[in-house]
Amino acid sequence: GTAKQHVANDYSKRLQKGIDAAVAVTSSKLGRLIFGVNSTIGNLTLCQRLNETVCDVSQAGTLDPNSTTVSVIVYNALAQQRSTPILLPVSSAGSYSIRSGGDPNSTETIISPIQSLKSTAAGAASYALPLDTGLIPALGANTYLVTFIGGFDSHPVDGEESYLDSVTSEQRILATKTIGGKEDVEYSNGLITAVFDGNTGELKSMTSSNVTLNVTHEWGYYTSWDYNIDGKYESDKQNSGAYIFRPSTPNQKLITVKPTSATFQQTAGFVEVHIEYEEPWIQATYRILPGQPHLEVEHTVGPIPVADGRGKEVVSRFTSPIQSSGTFYTDSNGREFMQRRKNYRPSWDLDVYEPVAGNYYPVNAAIYVEDASKAQGMAISVDRSQGGASLQDGSIELMVHRRTLADDARGVGEPINETDGGVTPYPPYGTAKRYGKGLVVRGKHRIMIGGKGGATLARSMMDSSFADPFVFVGSKATTAIPVQASSVTGLAKDLPPNVMLITRRRLTDATSSKSEKQFLIRLGHQYGLGEDDELSKPATVDLVDCLPGSNITEVVELTLSGNQKIEDWEKSRLVWTASGSQSSSKGSSTGLKDT
Repeated sequence: GTAKQHVANDYSKRLQKGIDAAVAVTSSKLGRLIFGVNSTIGNLTLCQRLNETVCDVSQAGTLDPNSTTVSVIVYNALAQQRSTPILLPVSSAGSYSIRSGGDPNSTETIISPIQSLKSTAAGAASYALPLDTGLIPALGANTYLVTFIGGFDSHPVDGEESYLDSVTSEQRILATKTIGGKEDVEYSNGLITAVFDGNTGELKSMTSSNVTLNVTHEWGYYTSWDYNIDGKYESDKQNSGAYIFRPSTPNQKLITVKPTSATFQQTAGFVEVHIEYEEPWIQATYRILPGQPHLEVEHTVGPIPVADGRGKEVVSRFTSPIQSSGTFYTDSNGREFMQRRKNYRPSWDLDVYEPVAGNYYPVNAAIYVEDASKAQGMAISVDRSQGGASLQDGSIELMVHRRTLADDARGVGEPINETDGGVTPYPPYGTAKRYGKGLVVRGKHRIMIGGKGGATLARSMMDSSFADPFVFVGSKATTAIPVQASSVTGLAKDLPPNVMLITRRRLTDATSSKSEKQFLIRLGHQYGLGEDDELSKPATVDLVDCLPGSNITEVVELTLSGNQKIEDWEKSRLVWTASGSQSSSKGSSTGLKDT
């Protein structure tokens, strides 16, 4: 948002070039590990557009029955094993054969796809195959064989037990029931239970860890301040734009968008509730996944209409009865959680002129609210950086999309009016005119409730939200591709659950002898002090587990940036005193005053 459109386009181009280069190397490496050096698979690649329901190889391989076997590799970048269900874009409705481990003789599971979210993306699949991955090893991958075998299995309404007849006993089936007289629909996977309005699909309550909260969810938007429309004084020209969020009135209430209808789908342990709204540019899907303790909400927002001359800032808001006393918490770049208090700043007396915008904070990984005793908490993890706030006790709102028509005069020199067609050349070569429709964004929020405090809830799902599994797909006509290893891992064993392997980088090239190999290892403790009774405690890691097959002869502790030894840094660092008197660095005559 803080760059001119042609600069943002250049960033995207350069990033995509780097991603494509990395995908080629990674696909080749995985192909050798899984299928062997003499494998005939030639189209193994990363599905980069799963959030748009696009994966060219899996879609091409599921057009005709029994014509192609699709090999799916799901890679887990975390240092702990995990079960992460995925939705694989496919081209056809009907029945699909799933075999784990890449072995054509392994136990076969027959499942059906679900109707995918409506997508404006070119080539988007109409169906998505719900694939329960089981446990994927730490820093490793599992392999699956997928074959479209034909037929058509329509998606029945809730409660038709025949729909579950083809599901194997290994899969975890969700319970469903109707609450008498209210036409509410309840789903549970044994870890989380959610109740929805049977007509509109609105979320009404959630239950987890013996805690039940009346959690509701709504969509809406704030209209953007535009001096040409809202300005009353010459001095009040601050528009809402790339750097500034400012609603058209300081106390503006969220303009809510009501749901109109819902579609309920379930197959192979997956449940989806698709919601249609009175504004067709907002869609949402609630998702309960097998083995997952959270409720996933996937949204598609856009193109935001601006024909009325108004910019709009679109918000997803969850409301609970938690008595949070005007306090909420947001992460600082995924590390420490920072306490935020409504209409308050810890280091100065705040005069409140913008009670909505002035209480928004960056959310890079997660945001949560809790009561004073931590007996009730609600946490939401995000899949990209967003603005977030808690304007009422127990509520959390997140801004997922913006489109403004005025520049905020903070340096960009243009509004955030991004379009899918692009922009004409900038002066002096053109007029920088946008063309096409407004952008459509699709993203996910994951919501957890419970009685362990909000930090524990947030931490438990932050890493998995940040590091969704990578899905690689290849195919071969008719027969399955021979598999050398159905599962691979890069660790000797899982690291402790509160430790993240941030970096494992080889510093020496491939020609170095075994005795000369050097690696850079970065580890991060994922819990702050007091956030969890057990997981906030110090953790012990054996570095041998991070480098299986290696004989470690020397370990050198470096600074976080990895450019100097920790003892050298200790000798040269400045030592500050609290009194304001002159201080000096160890081993240096330089002195600085603490001010």
